[in-house]
Amino acid sequence: MSINRRLLYLAIGVGCFAVATASLRYANTWVVSVIVTLSIGCWLTGLLWAIYTPKDRRVSILGALVCSFLYFLLSGGPWFRDHVGPWLLTTRALVAMDTYVLGHEQPGAVNQPVPMSVPWAYTNSGRGGYITMAPTATIWPTQPSQIVVSPISASVVVGQWLFAWCAAALGGWAAVWIARRSARNETPPREAAL
Repeated sequence: MSINRRLLYLAIGVGCFAVATASLRYANTWVVSVIVTLSIGCWLTGLLWAIYTPKDRRVSILGALVCSFLYFLLSGGPWFRDHVGPWLLTTRALVAMDTYVLGHEQPGAVNQPVPMSVPWAYTNSGRGGYITMAPTATIWPTQPSQIVVSPISASVVVGQWLFAWCAAALGGWAAVWIARRSARNETPPREAAL
């Protein structure tokens, strides 16, 4: 690999890191929308690419698609969001970064149960209950008659999507490495004795 190609890869890596850092620092609903739209567009493009690419070049695409989708499913998919996602090391790192580095307060108080993510929540405001629509909300039960809805931080959502991109890169690299290793270990078929 020439030195110019290495410098190009280094510049691309530094640029991606800078964009990721800026999107985490200045995360809001627009940044989340851009990353979600871009990610879904890449998934669909990758799917078409995997279908129409010659077999010998599909390995990295399929590895990237599978790993990124599985990470996203485990971190934010239905059922997994409540039972697997909070226990992932990446989720804990994102919440710690959001709290201690970016200074955003996390919802909740002492002696409360583990939160549940729901698309809506019934709340009791003292004047009767009402339905609160919150597409990315975590409910923190405080009393049987009262549920407090608090939104998940946009930087945590952005971070989860960025980790899905990292999983895609690692999955593509690992798939190519495994394919090369298995091709190297294959022995040529024995020739039939005449």
